[in-house]
Amino acid sequence: MSRNRSLTDAASQFPDRLALLTASDLMTPNPVTIMITATVPEAVAVLTDLHFSGAPVVDADGCPVGVISRTDIVRNNHEEVDRIQPSSEPDETDLWRTLVESRDDFLIEKVNETRVEDIMTPLVFSVKPNCGGVDIVTKMLSQDVHRILVVDDEGTLQGVISSMDILRELVDSTRSRTAQDT
Repeated sequence: MSRNRSLTDAASQFPDRLALLTASDLMTPNPVTIMITATVPEAVAVLTDLHFSGAPVVDADGCPVGVISRTDIVRNNHEEVDRIQPSSEPDETDLWRTLVESRDDFLIEKVNETRVEDIMTPLVFSVKPNCGGVDIVTKMLSQDVHRILVVDDEGTLQGVISSMDILRELVDSTRSRTAQDT
């Protein structure tokens, strides 16, 4: 049996409730996004501060152009801080001269100016707001993605559905069913 066929079969076994839900029901509306012009350190700060594993990347019009994830960041080895030695020639400021002369181990952090657009996954996996829950899960499984974007007819980002959103829905429906059975 092909992988896609087995994924479709697995998705069809989800609770009946999932089959009744649409992308609008499952999505997190108005998601946090990262501008395509942001630097990687800015994206890292957003993802870290919010405890997110990834976020949609949008252009100036709010249209998704990709996704940036921890995997993209790690893959591109941006967790290391690059340092440079200060010049042996102090400049005109007394503060600089004092720091350089008083500390042999003084280092300057090299600012990482790499842009999100240079390392993001430039593919947009998306569905329309009326897409059914089982179809969403099937698409996420077949495309091996952890999040899928919900876009309107103009391509504007409306929300995000993560694998965690799906799991939450499955747990909630299981709890509801268990409570009804008792």
